[in-house]
Parts: sequence; C-alpha cells; structure tokens
Amino acid sequence: MLLSECPAGVAHHVHQVEAPPAHQRRLAEMGIYPGQNITVMHRAPFGTRIVVVQHQRIALDRSTTQHVTVTTIGA
Repeated sequence: MLLSECPAGVAHHVHQVEAPPAHQRRLAEMGIYPGQNITVMHRAPFGTRIVVVQHQRIALDRSTTQHVTVTTIGA
C-alpha cells in the first residue's frame, strides 16, 4: 500500500521508497527509509499527510507519499 492511501492513526512499516536518489536521500535524512515505522497522524486537504517518524511530526505532500510503500503493522 502507498503511504498516500493510509488511514490516519494506524502504524505502518516502510517497505520501499521508490524515488529519485535525491528524494530518497532527503526522506532518509527525515527518518523515512525501509525498515522504519511510520504513523499517519492527519490527512490534510489536497493529499498532504502529517506523519510521525522517530517521535517527529513531518508534513509530506501527496507526490512524496506516492513514492513510499508501506505495510500495516499487525495486519
């Protein structure tokens, strides 16, 4: 499932990040990389997602969230 499709309040495990190298690097700097846990806290208008990664809240635009593949924890 893509991060852009995730419901709010559910924990997920980052499976894959398919983006250009510069975007992958930037996401990794923010703590979003394969193996990391991530939770969507809020789904804002126009596809923006507020996520929590390593106790940090991060806003991601829709195009960025469409490059991150996740699996639901406990599913």
